[in-house]
Amino acid sequence: MLKEFRDFAMKGNVVDLAVGVIIGAAFGAIVTSMVADIIRSLDRDITVVLIEHDMDLALGLVDFVTCMFEGRVMAEQPPDEIRRNKQVQEVYLGRPRHA
Repeated sequence: MLKEFRDFAMKGNVVDLAVGVIIGAAFGAIVTSMVADIIRSLDRDITVVLIEHDMDLALGLVDFVTCMFEGRVMAEQPPDEIRRNKQVQEVYLGRPRHA
C-alpha cells in the first residue's frame, strides 16, 4: 500500500494529491468515529481508561474525568464540571492575555 501511495504522490498531479489528502483526513475521522462507537457499545459496568487529546470526543464518551498535571491528579470531576474548571483551563489552555 505504501508503494501505491508513493507512486500516486510522485505523479505530480496536484488535484490527485489534494484528493489523497482529503481521503486521508476523512479516514482519520472514520477511525475516530468507529472507536467512539465501539466504546459506546460496551456495557456500562466495564471500566475504560481513555487517553485522548480530542477533548470533544473524550468528554462526550466518559462519565468521569481525571486530569493530571506534572504527574499529579489536579481534578477528578464529571465532564461538564471539567469544562468549567478554571485550573484545568489554565493548565491545558494557558492563561488568557488581557489587552
